[in-house]
Amino acid sequence: ALVFGIFNAYDVFQFRKKLPEGIGVEKHEITDAVLETAVSLYINLIGMIFIIDFMKFLVKLIAEKPLKKSSS
Repeated sequence: ALVFGIFNAYDVFQFRKKLPEGIGVEKHEITDAVLETAVSLYINLIGMIFIIDFMKFLVKLIAEKPLKKSSS
C-alpha cells in the first residue's frame, strides 16, 4: 500500500508539472491533463484495493492453517 501511495504522490506531482500555465491556454489542454491524471489515480486506487484484499486473504489463510503436532 505504501508503494501505491508513492505512485499517487508522483502522479499528482506530474500533474502539477503538466498543467499548462498562462492566459492563452486552450480548454482541451487542461481537460487532457486532468483526465490523464484522474485515470492514473483511479488505477492506483484499484491497485491499492487489490493489494489490501490479497493481504487480507493471506492473513486469513495463515490464521486458519492448523498447527502440526510433532510426534515425539
